[in-house]
Amino acid sequence: MKLIKNIKGGLTIVLMSLLSMSLIVLNSCKEEEDINFGAVELLSFGPAGVQHGEIIKFIGRNMDKVSSIVLPDNVEVSSTQFVTKSKELIEIIVPNEAVAGKVTLKTSQGTIESKTIISFDVPVVITEVPTVAKPGTNIIIKGEFLNWVNEIKFYEELVVDEFVSKTLNELVVKVPMNAQTGKLVFSSGGTQPMTIDSEGEVKILLPDVTSFDAPAVKHGSNLTLKGTDLDLVTGIVFKGGDPEILKANFVSQSETDIVVVVPENAEKGTLTIKSMSPINVISPELKIILPLGTLVEPQPASPGVEITITGTDLDMVGQILFPGATGAVTDFVSKSFSQIKVVVPEDVISGGLTFVTTRGYVTPGPVFLIPTEEVNPLLLTLFDGEFHQGFGDWSWNLNSSQPGNGEQFVNGTASWKADFIAWGGCQMGQGAPGAPVAGGLTTFVFNVYGGPGSDGALIQIVLNDAWGNTQQRNVKEGEWTEFEIPIANFPAANVYGGIHRVAFQLGADAVIWIDKVGFK
Repeated sequence: MKLIKNIKGGLTIVLMSLLSMSLIVLNSCKEEEDINFGAVELLSFGPAGVQHGEIIKFIGRNMDKVSSIVLPDNVEVSSTQFVTKSKELIEIIVPNEAVAGKVTLKTSQGTIESKTIISFDVPVVITEVPTVAKPGTNIIIKGEFLNWVNEIKFYEELVVDEFVSKTLNELVVKVPMNAQTGKLVFSSGGTQPMTIDSEGEVKILLPDVTSFDAPAVKHGSNLTLKGTDLDLVTGIVFKGGDPEILKANFVSQSETDIVVVVPENAEKGTLTIKSMSPINVISPELKIILPLGTLVEPQPASPGVEITITGTDLDMVGQILFPGATGAVTDFVSKSFSQIKVVVPEDVISGGLTFVTTRGYVTPGPVFLIPTEEVNPLLLTLFDGEFHQGFGDWSWNLNSSQPGNGEQFVNGTASWKADFIAWGGCQMGQGAPGAPVAGGLTTFVFNVYGGPGSDGALIQIVLNDAWGNTQQRNVKEGEWTEFEIPIANFPAANVYGGIHRVAFQLGADAVIWIDKVGFK
């Protein structure tokens, strides 16, 4: 019996030991469950490309402990708004305000941030774009999901990716100073990025000069430009004015007025108005007040004689250049708005006077004549300030042709001013056979006065279109030169059969005057 009792006692001990171990194992498993699965764990969310207003799922462990989900940008959905909530799953409807970014789960134990970024398929809609915009000002675009727009392209790929403000239904953007008229192109983010063109163009305003405070101005005086959006102007270029007048040098500037000093070299003409836009604006024509001489008395006059020049704004004259004289005359007998009295200097010749204003601007004056007798008169005159023998102006490829111009002349009051493009043709002509040339005439004669840049330039003479039989001479700048060429040098021209064409070509871009063309 003892043996049996001992055995039972031993079994009791063994059973108690096994029970104790079993309790330890069970207790250990419960602790492991609490450690691994008691905390909230976000495993995934989706589906990808879900749109606002649709359901999105959040899958994980212990999700029933989540009190709210915060979507970017700080859009919180509380547990009372969950569509579904279980230990493994939460479903919510995506609020319209949600944007791309990381998700935060709020629990009683703290917060959990997703490792990946959530994004959505966003159908951006543009409903309203302004039709007119001014550079430097804000414009408002209206639509849906505009907070997903990440850039706007103005005309010619001008990109704006910084905004004044963005909301679901409104986008405020500052118009670039160099923007141009054209459609806007909107680019948005999301899982399916979009590119949207505005339906119509946005007209970008440019400065507009409508008038001046005076119809004509003097060099060095203040000029007021009037118009609209003139605060956009960055520079002004006067015709003949160099360099550009920058806005830092304006006397004053506002949206409707600009005051600027007229440059000393400004000429009559339009102004070029510049802004940060690559498109320049042209103003109305501006007239420059210059001294104008209308009459010289007595006429003709010899050196040493006092003459009176009558006109307007003559008080602006600082110097007078007489043709042929050395140096400028600066010592006047008297000077007023309408009259200058001055003594004729030595070595003068007939021709146009030149005025130099007190501000250094050069402008033509009236014609001045000295008593003279024509030497070696032409026996057959084709041109002497006007055409004879039925000839007319048949010039080609010139900047301008002015027969009868009164700025320079040999005798009389006019000559033929030709502004050449190199190797253009200053030509007088008529139908063949033309004017008869008597057998007693032996020499072709013409006179040339060289303008600036013409010194040494070749002048080519062609008679009767005989281009294989030309003559060339050299021009002298600043003086009249008479050229005499034997008719015998033009055998192919058959001059004695009649003269019907005389052409002059200049091998330079320059101005010359031609006078006293004919035969003797």
